[in-house]
Amino acid sequence: MAALFAYSDDSSYRAYQTDLMEYNCAFAVRIHNSTSSQQHQHALKRLKNWENYLRTLMVSGC
Repeated sequence: MAALFAYSDDSSYRAYQTDLMEYNCAFAVRIHNSTSSQQHQHALKRLKNWENYLRTLMVSGC
């Protein structure tokens, strides 16, 4: 069922989705490669905090 929402019947839009995904992946690689190990650790800590916050919201029913 979820696949119905994830993939368009429109081939030009599917091509756009593929291009966008490739661009975003390449962008993430460029960011990763341009940052230090210390920055990676800081980002990991921040993301873990956000993950914990969102899990708390899910449990509380918000």
